[in-house]
Amino acid sequence: MRRGIHTIRLKISIPKELKDRHVTLGVSQSQKVNSKQRLYTDDEIKKQIDHLYEVHSRGSVDITLKANDTPNYTSSLIDYLAPKKGYPYLPLYFLKNNRNIPTPYEKLAGISSSDSVTRLSVTKIIPFSYCELKKMYELYKGVAIKETEIMKMGSSVHRELEVNVHPQKHVTLQNEKFNVVIEVDSYSDDDVIPNEKNKSTPLLGEMNSSEIDIIEHLKSNKHDQVDVGISKFDESDTKLEETCLGIVEDEQFEEVKSGIDIKETTKIDTSLEPLPDIIPSSVIFTDSKNLEGTQHYKLNESIKRSIELLVHGRCREIPTHGYFSPSISRLVLPPTRDSIVISGIVDDLKITSEYAGAVDEYKEDLNYHLSNAVDFDSVIETIQNVSANWTDSVNSMLYILVNDDKTRLYRKKPATSINKTNMLQVGIYRRLLGLQASDPANSFLSWLRNMEDRQLDLYQAMKNDIVTLCYMTNNMYLHDCLKLKNGESLKFDLINFTPSNEPYEFQNASNDPKLDVLNGEWKFSPNLAHICARLAQVQGLLKPFLHENLQVTYLTKERELIEKVDGKYDQKFVDNQIDLGMQLWLGEREPVPTNTAYLCNRCEFKDICQVPAKRIGSV
Repeated sequence: MRRGIHTIRLKISIPKELKDRHVTLGVSQSQKVNSKQRLYTDDEIKKQIDHLYEVHSRGSVDITLKANDTPNYTSSLIDYLAPKKGYPYLPLYFLKNNRNIPTPYEKLAGISSSDSVTRLSVTKIIPFSYCELKKMYELYKGVAIKETEIMKMGSSVHRELEVNVHPQKHVTLQNEKFNVVIEVDSYSDDDVIPNEKNKSTPLLGEMNSSEIDIIEHLKSNKHDQVDVGISKFDESDTKLEETCLGIVEDEQFEEVKSGIDIKETTKIDTSLEPLPDIIPSSVIFTDSKNLEGTQHYKLNESIKRSIELLVHGRCREIPTHGYFSPSISRLVLPPTRDSIVISGIVDDLKITSEYAGAVDEYKEDLNYHLSNAVDFDSVIETIQNVSANWTDSVNSMLYILVNDDKTRLYRKKPATSINKTNMLQVGIYRRLLGLQASDPANSFLSWLRNMEDRQLDLYQAMKNDIVTLCYMTNNMYLHDCLKLKNGESLKFDLINFTPSNEPYEFQNASNDPKLDVLNGEWKFSPNLAHICARLAQVQGLLKPFLHENLQVTYLTKERELIEKVDGKYDQKFVDNQIDLGMQLWLGEREPVPTNTAYLCNRCEFKDICQVPAKRIGSV
């Protein structure tokens, strides 16, 4: 079936009486002969075909075009978007002055199957990437993008590499009707958080003069800088017209993510290659009926991983978000009533330094002081105190490097335009992280809004099995649960959170005896708002570590290093790009097409799109 011509080719048996008439079927307009030469008119031939189908067909086979078949559907898409009927091509301009169609954001919300408020991912709002025109055609066509086999492979590899940093354990959810095994982050049962007990370094503030000299020595020994292609964040370096150019054949796989600790050589660090064994667990939730409470334990996982970043120097897969206000065209904190959520998952966060040995010294220092931490509050306070000695706004010894890993199908360095697009993605992650870390009080309100947008009850008492699962995900949560049970206050500086004083009854829903201490009546009930408050508080700990350094790492599908590209964070530029991206989704500007013929030739809309038609002079 050819697109755009609406031709149907059928093999049918023609009865003898029709053959004898010497009638030729399927003659095109240009081949039509004089009507005097015809023994049948076109209408009569059509009737004969209809008759043949009714008489000689085997079974009730429907050969009519379905609504979602390409020819009719693209025709209806043209009629839907074009300013007038009978237009042969999809229009280039259809958003700003067409009030008969919803904005892209409204369209996305309309086709969403979820009851939650529609969210825009970071990758969706990156302006001028690939071909915006095609993305809008696909959106208004209403067809969901399917996950390819390559994408599935990338996701599987990504998950395997993730557990190199965050080893997993099995948790069994079971009742009389089902038995489900899920994976959650593992941890040490002996400690509040895993640490190295036998190493100790005194707090910097308590060091004598000779010990302080060691720190000054570290500052004088910066790592040699390796030029791997700096891509600085300034508008002059990123021309909007170029962001769609130079995409090679495998760029359709750019969103397939992967992660690994890469050295400066082309080989991976083999010390990280063997995956740790999955830590078995026989936890059984005897009263679980379904996997409710997903956000509860996912947020607890983010809390735990953020703590691991600060203690051990690395974490992966951290959710972040921000709210964009259309009325003032910028990100806002706390969110306003009209604001739209932009969310993403940060692939890789790592504490690093330009001073040799500084990261290890910091970790030893922090672990020494964490040995005296007795609960969640003291862990947070200790991290605040120790990190203050290692970070300052002028010449910080440590900083968090925000990195995103991209898997490429072939061992080929990406085009400059792809580097810029991917670096912008990392820059937006950095912007959202900085926004949340800047103000824990308002970040708390932002997380509350985020959960409300998902139609979740923030103050409803959590079920016993969800409390248990949260503990399995984040063992520090046990300390908070004990305080809630005993009616003790929780320390939330600047965050206005008070536990609910409704009575709550807990019965250990697992076969883990460590949770028996929570059995009985609680004075304060646990809820999702409490978890949001902790997450906002922990994210605030990242503030002094956030830095201008960004990175994109390109890997082959075999996980070998292709290239590392470093970039510099420019908040003004990133905010401008976010605004440009949101202008498209709010229908305030038209989509920008690609200028690359190669991409047009692979596009499903190539026969009805004006861009390739103009290129060859057809329009």
